[in-house]
Amino acid sequence: LILVYPFLGPIAVMSSEWAIGVPLLTSSFHFVFNLALALVFIVPLPAISRLLTRLFPEKADLADPGVPLYLSQDATTPAIALSDAARETLRIVDIVETMFDRGMTALLSNDKNAADLLAGMDDVVDRLESSVRLFIAKLTRENLTEIEARRADEIISFALNLEHIGDIIEHSIRDRAIKKIRKNANFSNEGQSEIRELYARVVKSLRLSLSIFVTGDPAAIRLLLQEKTLIRASECEATQNHIIRIREGRSETLETMSMHVDTLRD
Repeated sequence: LILVYPFLGPIAVMSSEWAIGVPLLTSSFHFVFNLALALVFIVPLPAISRLLTRLFPEKADLADPGVPLYLSQDATTPAIALSDAARETLRIVDIVETMFDRGMTALLSNDKNAADLLAGMDDVVDRLESSVRLFIAKLTRENLTEIEARRADEIISFALNLEHIGDIIEHSIRDRAIKKIRKNANFSNEGQSEIRELYARVVKSLRLSLSIFVTGDPAAIRLLLQEKTLIRASECEATQNHIIRIREGRSETLETMSMHVDTLRD
């Protein structure tokens, strides 16, 4: 009203010259006034929305483990962005290692609670891996140095491998554990010991891979190659021992024959 007040005089003169009746003048005035008011507030809404979004960004739901914690959209340089992505990938490592521990506990000890705790964890890994991949994809390739581009590829590759491990744990080891629990079956003492030994070597390899991912240490690379050779040897030895126990007709071995072989293969 304050903005319109200076124009009341000219409007009154114009209405008398045009011989506009009071009812029509009143309705026309309200129409024009409301239209102008709407334009004043509607036109700048997109800019106001962007400003409010920047001032009050949506906060991550910290109770949801699948929500990234370190992928800041405000990273000022590719180096900082890659550091954030690597840090988020380390979160995936922790989740995968927890999954592996729970999966083996469920499988070896017929622990239904451990199997139940695994449910949905692979979905968390999938979401975080996808977030890391999309975050890095947004980095303009032309703005990356050769070293930064190579690091981006390393992060994506490592995250994809972790996602694949999560799939194996959730859809192979967990499913096998649930089947074993329902049948109330047990591995032989020897077979269980062999699986535990192989599990320990796989965990060691995962931690060596993590060390290489973080530091690129050549010594860790050599150790990882040696460990992979030992894993293959342990797998072959465990498979041969399993076949011997089958030939001996061991009841526990026969009962869990396919589950034992599938576990060694995974």
